[in-house]
Amino acid sequence: MQAILCAQPPRDQWVPREEQLLARLLTAVEGWRPLSMGPLLDDVAQAVDYVPPPPALQPELIQRLHAHLRQLENIALANGACHEKYVAGLVVWSRALRANPAGLGLGYLRQTGWACGELADALIALGCVKEPDDEREPG
Repeated sequence: MQAILCAQPPRDQWVPREEQLLARLLTAVEGWRPLSMGPLLDDVAQAVDYVPPPPALQPELIQRLHAHLRQLENIALANGACHEKYVAGLVVWSRALRANPAGLGLGYLRQTGWACGELADALIALGCVKEPDDEREPG
């Protein structure tokens, strides 16, 4: 039996030539985490709930929401969902929110949570991400 060997492309076709670019790509790959809808929805609920989280917890919640928004934006771009006007508007808005935290008050927290929830819902509706599993016991 003869082994079939796959020819590898020449090195300069797939390895970035600039060391800084390679380091940036490596950092991005190492820092990648899969989207987890459970924690995302928990954070959204905490941000937009009638009873606001204590002020001491708000900065950490905002950081988590920013991370969710970045991930959702990337999913929207990778799946071509930005061709939908509503999704494109949400991506623009979420980028603006992340770029200008506006004092990090309760209003900002609620806007960020709302944008995160809306973008997640839109991507679920388009089939770009899965709906969260129903964790309730049957019966």
